[in-house]
Order: sequence, then structure tokens, then C-alpha cells
Amino acid sequence: MNRGRCGFCIVLLFHILAAVPGLRAQDTLRPRYGVVGGYSANMHRADFRALPGVPSCCPEYGSGSGGGILGGLLAEFPLSNGLLFGLTGSYVAHSARLSEREPVVVIVNGTGRDGAFEHSVDATLSTIGLEPRLGMRLLDGLFANAGLRAGLYMSRTYSQEERIVDPGDVGTYLDSMGADSHSRVRNVSSGTLPDAASFLLQGTLGLSYDLPLNSRRTWLLVPQVSYAFSFTNVVNGVEWKPDGLRAALALEYSPAPIPEKQVRYDTIVVRDTVTTETPIFPHERVMLSGRSLSDERIETPEAITIRTTIQEHYLHEVPAPPPMACTLSAMGVAEDGTAEPIATLKIEEFLSTVAHPLLNYVFFEPGSSDLPERYTRLDAVTRTGFRTANLHGTTTLPVYYNLLNIIGERMHEYPDAVLTLTGCNMDQGDEKGNLELSRKRAEAVRDYLIRVWGVEPSRLEVAASNLPAKRSNPATADGQAENRRVEIASTVPEVMDVVLVNDTTRTSTPPVVRLIPHVESPRGVAFWEIAVMQHGIALKRFRGEGPVPESLDWNIDDDQASAPRYNEPVTVKLTADNGQGEHSSCGMELPTQVITLEQKLANQQGDFTIDRYNLILFSVGAAVISPANERIISLIHTRLRQESNLVIEGFADRTGNAASNQTLSAQRAKASADALRRPDAVTRGIGSSRLLYPNDLPEGRYYCRTVQILVKTPVQRGQ
Repeated sequence: MNRGRCGFCIVLLFHILAAVPGLRAQDTLRPRYGVVGGYSANMHRADFRALPGVPSCCPEYGSGSGGGILGGLLAEFPLSNGLLFGLTGSYVAHSARLSEREPVVVIVNGTGRDGAFEHSVDATLSTIGLEPRLGMRLLDGLFANAGLRAGLYMSRTYSQEERIVDPGDVGTYLDSMGADSHSRVRNVSSGTLPDAASFLLQGTLGLSYDLPLNSRRTWLLVPQVSYAFSFTNVVNGVEWKPDGLRAALALEYSPAPIPEKQVRYDTIVVRDTVTTETPIFPHERVMLSGRSLSDERIETPEAITIRTTIQEHYLHEVPAPPPMACTLSAMGVAEDGTAEPIATLKIEEFLSTVAHPLLNYVFFEPGSSDLPERYTRLDAVTRTGFRTANLHGTTTLPVYYNLLNIIGERMHEYPDAVLTLTGCNMDQGDEKGNLELSRKRAEAVRDYLIRVWGVEPSRLEVAASNLPAKRSNPATADGQAENRRVEIASTVPEVMDVVLVNDTTRTSTPPVVRLIPHVESPRGVAFWEIAVMQHGIALKRFRGEGPVPESLDWNIDDDQASAPRYNEPVTVKLTADNGQGEHSSCGMELPTQVITLEQKLANQQGDFTIDRYNLILFSVGAAVISPANERIISLIHTRLRQESNLVIEGFADRTGNAASNQTLSAQRAKASADALRRPDAVTRGIGSSRLLYPNDLPEGRYYCRTVQILVKTPVQRGQ
């Protein structure tokens, strides 16, 4: 009857698990390892009357039941995608109680009545063993399992008794002498089972179902049910077999399979080309000069790539370009702008007086109150050798850089003069509202005049302002540089008067030599130089990087220092380099004639004096003659003669556009002619097309806002 119940349970579990939805898709089986624990409902099969050597009056034991825990370790390995081989090492308790009820007639008080004796054996049995088994997958997680378990007994004890169970309140057994034993229990015995077997062999049948605990199915919860039926007896020679229905739960770990890496093959062709120039072949050609192969194994978690690199080397031969070459020519540019070839460069010397106006500003660097290095500074010893009259041969900007020394000398010539030094700032950034910086700039000028020129401090008044009264545009970098200054004003106008220098002026015919360089270089030009030489002396140099300009103007009249001084040809040499070790040079000669003052005097040749004057301090965008320029106009009036020829040219700096600068400069030239009352003067507006001085400096821009007045007066011999 017990075996029938077990079979029914197994069939019922199979039908329940088969009804679980989603069991159609099958996962690939993997090895798994785990622990198992559960309960064994023991059902013993028996057919014996007594244990060997143990007194018993039982007619026959037929069955028994009990229960106990089980647990162990397991490992399973797939033999195919539907078959698992498993091995479990486990402990199982097989304990059970065997009992048999024997009906008897019991005499109570001399009267017979129906009664019953109960014969029982309580067995405590346990084994440890190994269970190999095969599991066949029926559906995705459902397995039918069959196996054998071989175990060694760990415990084999028993306790036995026979008891009167009916009637339940009266009756005792007789002893061996036939006397009343006064006990309702007899044949009591316990201990180790006599002649017990040491080995148990069982067959197992069952079902199990995998419940994944994660998406990768690496952790499984596996409920199991199985029936174990014994092939061996508990006691040798006694028909007594311990069967059991087991329910267990296993926790198993199934390592995720390492995916088989895909092997890929990749081929890369790398080509490099070396270009060489050769004069042998007139046409270019490309040819393979070498090839090499290399393999590289690149392994990632997903794949293995075998990369083969084919390196091909090509030689690209091209015809060598023509060598670097250059040419150089020159044209003369007349005052009207026309250009024509130069037959002879004619240089003529004239006695002249050059008037250099003094710009009464000293400019400073951003945030600084130190006198810039470009201003000529003396000390108390070297200033004793300074004379303004010795500045002959000096151009306008070098005269201006001696501004403080000229003022210092004149302060001694005019002891009643008092200077006002007004420091200004650009009122932007760190200089915004910084009157202290403005004052320090004025004090730097004052201290120089006191320390070097010994000017009485009482004659030097210091003032501070933010932007100057006549300010430049504070929104531009050029305007800011022009506003960082100290303005110098004198109570005696002669202190700030023009510097008149008697000198020799050299005029050139043509006044401008236009050099026209040309360089043929397939590899370009890295840097170049044009040197103008005479008598071993460099008169002028032009230098630059990159392509050579189409033309360069050598303005001899405006650059007196570069004027030739000898009756011998001027040589002009162009040198160009491509930066790759190749260079080219070429040159030319300009026949030159120099007519000196001595020659003209000896030949009683008609001559002229040439005086040059500059007007400055025009207001921005205005053509009105300022008070400072009125003194220069008065000076020119005193030196003009009726036969004097006047050429008046107006110039501008880089500020503004070229068209407006040309118009403004023409208006300034015309205003100067009107002030001189010389309608016969030739006036021209040059504008910013030709910058007289470097415009990166504020003083250069101020001196470009000028009118140049050239006065040419015939010399009357014998007077």
C-alpha cells in the first residue's frame, strides 16, 4: 500500500510540472555544482519473525515507516543536450518503526476476552554514500532521473518490545515459570542490530525541475522528488529492506559558458611613397621598390583577429625642377608718379635748413610710469656735452627722442620759463581712473629734468588727469597708446620751439628708385634681402620672409641717410633662399652722378638752398592751423623770398581710410599755402599712401599727421 502511494505521488508531480507554461524552449545544458537538502519518508519492506539471537514472539514483521533528513553535495555534467550525468555524495537517515499487531484471547478474572499484543522494532539507521545517476530532459527544465546509491551504514541500532495493547488497562504477561510477571511488556531488547549489514545498495527513480534565479541561468533552484528502493537487507539473512520517498531542494551553480571566440582574418595594405627628383627621366613615374608582410594577433573578449599587413614601398620619380633663379631691375619714379628707366641716378647737394618741430608729448607703456628706453637719457656728466645745435644730419624721430634734453638745455637759456607737466592715462582696464599713475608719469619727467639738467623744482609744476583734453579714440589700441602720455607746456614759447638744423640736403633725380625683384622658385621663397651698396657702404637694406614683393620703393629724398655720396655706380643685390639649402642671387648697377656743393661753387654753377619744415599737432580730422604751427608759419615767412619755390605736401597716419586721409591731407596742405599767402605754391595730398614714420609707435603716428613744406630758393652769387 505504501509503494502505491509513492508511485501515485511521482506521477502527480510529473503532471504538475509538465503543465508549467514556457517549457518548450530548451537551454543548452552546462555543468553544475551545488548542495542539496531534504526529507526522506522511509517505507521499510520486511518478512521476518525475529532478529538473529533476539527472543521474539512476533508471528511476522511485514512493513515499517519513519522519516529523516538528507543532505549532501552534487555535481552534474551534460552528456548531450538532453542527458545529464550526476553524482551526489549524501547523508541519508533511514530510521523506521516496524510493528505488528497480534490478536489473542486474554483471560481476565477467569474469563476469556479478545485482546491484542503489539510487537515493535524501532531501528535508527543512517548511511553516507555516493549516488551516480542519469537525468533525461523531458522538457526545458524537467528531468526524469534514474540512478544507484551505494552507502555505508553510519548507525545501526534498535530497540524491541512486545506490549499488551488490548485491553488497555488490565492484563500482564506470565514469566517463564508460569507466574505473573506483573508487567504488560516482554521481550524488551536494544543495542546494535545483530548481524547487521555494513553496505546498502539502492536504486532511485525521480523527477527534478530547474528554476533559474537569474537571466544567465548560472544559479538554479532545483526541487527534486525521488523514490529509493533497496536491493540489500538491513540484517544479513533477514528480509528487511529500507525504501524511501525523498523530497529535496538543491541550490546549484552552473558557470556561464565561455563563448567560443570568432576568428577573423583581416588584411591591410599600407603603401608609402618616396618622391625623388631626378634629372635623368623627362617624365614622372611610379614603381614598386619593395614589399614586406607581417602578421599580428589581436585578441578581444569577443573575437580573435589575425591581421596581415602588407607594406608596399613605392618610388615616385619626378623630373627635377629648374634651379632657383632671380632677376632684378629698377625704374625711376618722378614726383608726378610716372615711372621710366633710369639712365643715371643724379644726386645733388644743397645747403639747407631743416626745421624739426617738437612734439610736446612723452608716451608711456601700459600701467608703467618708467621713461621708455627709446627716449635718449643722459646723466649729470654726459649731459654737459649735449648741444641741440649738434643734431645736424639727424632725422625727425631721433631729434624727438632728445625732447627732454632739448627742453633741459633751453630751461637754462630761458631762466624765467615754468613748465607744466600733465600726466594722463588711457582710462581703460587697470588705468581706469588711475590718477596716481598719471601723477607718477609726470613726476618721472620732472625728476629727470631735476636730476640730469638741474632744473629748479619750483619751475616744474605737476598735474594729473585721466584722458588728455585733446584725446585720441580711447576705444582703439592706437588711441589708448596715444593717451598714455605726459603733456609739456611752457610759459615761454621758445622752450618748445622748432629745432633748426643747418645741414646739407641731397636731392635725387628721380626722387624714388623703384626696385623690381623677381624670383623663380618651384619650392617657394623662405626669406630674401635686397642690399643697396656704394663704396662698400650699405645705403639701404630691404628684408622679408615669404614671397618677394612685386616692387620696393627707395625714397631717397625722404631718407637722406641713404643718399649716395660718391661718383661711382650704386650696386643693388637681391638674395633669395628657399629654406631647403637652395638660394639664388642677382644684381644690377645704377650709374650715379653726385654734384657736390664744392663742384657747384668751383664751376660758378647756379645753386639753391633747400629748407624743409614740418607742421604737426593737427587735431584729428581737422585742417586748421594750430597756434603751435602758427609760430612755424611765422618762421617760414621770415626766410621766404619772392623767387622761392614752395612745394607743400600733406600726410596722414594709418588711422582712418585711405580716401578720407588723402582728402584731409590735401586740405591741410592748402590751408598751409593760404597761411603763407603763397597761392603759387604747389600743394599735394599724399594721405596715408606713403607713411613717413613707423606707425606702430604713437609718436610715429603724430609725426605722420603733418604738412611738409619744401622751400627752394636760388642762391645769388657775390651777394
